Amino acid sequence: MPEIKAIDPHDEESLRAWFDAMYAGAAAGRTRPLVWEYDELAASLRSPNEHNRRLVYAALVDDAVVGTLMLEFPMTENLQTCEWMLCVPPQHRRQGYATRLYEYGMDVAAQHGRTTHQTEVEVYGGEPVTSSPGSAFALKLGFRSEHQEDRLVLQLPVPDAKLSELAAHAAQKHGDYEFISWQGACPKEHLDAYVAMRNAMEHDVPTGTLDHEPTNWTAERIRTSESRMAEQGYVTLTAAARHRDGEFAGYSQLLVREHKPSDVMQDDTLVMTSHRGHRLGTTLKVLNLRTLAESFPKAEAVHTWTAGVNDAMKKINQDFGFESVEVMHEFQRVDG
Repeated sequence: MPEIKAIDPHDEESLRAWFDAMYAGAAAGRTRPLVWEYDELAASLRSPNEHNRRLVYAALVDDAVVGTLMLEFPMTENLQTCEWMLCVPPQHRRQGYATRLYEYGMDVAAQHGRTTHQTEVEVYGGEPVTSSPGSAFALKLGFRSEHQEDRLVLQLPVPDAKLSELAAHAAQKHGDYEFISWQGACPKEHLDAYVAMRNAMEHDVPTGTLDHEPTNWTAERIRTSESRMAEQGYVTLTAAARHRDGEFAGYSQLLVREHKPSDVMQDDTLVMTSHRGHRLGTTLKVLNLRTLAESFPKAEAVHTWTAGVNDAMKKINQDFGFESVEVMHEFQRVDG
């Protein structure tokens, strides 16, 4: 049986060995996998915050890392929840290492009073949920897939003619709106509106049947998040729509990665309920893609996740040329 050891994130050698094994397990067999980069994760682990606590563990055999575990404990909302990331490199699978890490993690979660366990597993698009080692393992342990999202990839650059066509078609519907863009932290003059939109997004985003309490965003929490994202090497590109009466109507964000600039992540896209039907989402995405092309020429692809029930966003993504590469399943097990 392997030895389970807690990893000190400030121990460079141990954390690097842990990361290499985690990455090997998380990326194995996937199409264009999107996984933490070392500097991103190291910065996050070394700068904990009051809203989330992360603990990392390694399974060791003869001092070699044969499996990894990261547990995340939300500390403000969802105090019943433990979020899991358990990875075993392909050459070490089917030897009981994942089971040992799982048993150890359940003991740690119990010590923290957590009874809801959640994890994400990627499955090839169109394949049954049992087709990946991770999902098969989760099902065996009594987890259920409670929410699914397609992971889509858009190859860059998008031809400017296509962006112009999309923008022109959308512009026919939003003559009463103006658009604002910024990079990095939200300008102070827009912060209150931005907080309101972030909270609306928390209640709007589909979560299936997961046991989940929306995050309560405040101006202070936004600033903390922005600071942490910058520390981890992310540059946030934001486009927002504002009605002529001054009310903000929606926003969209891209996350550019300093440590892997080729792969950009699409974060939130929200149009407030009372402002839907004006093709604002399309224009917001066009604005961000143009900023991305101008300011970050090393970007090769944008990755996004869209729930199967989100027909409006599915249509927008299809118009831009996003292609599905796999399905992300959010698994959950509730004890007690």
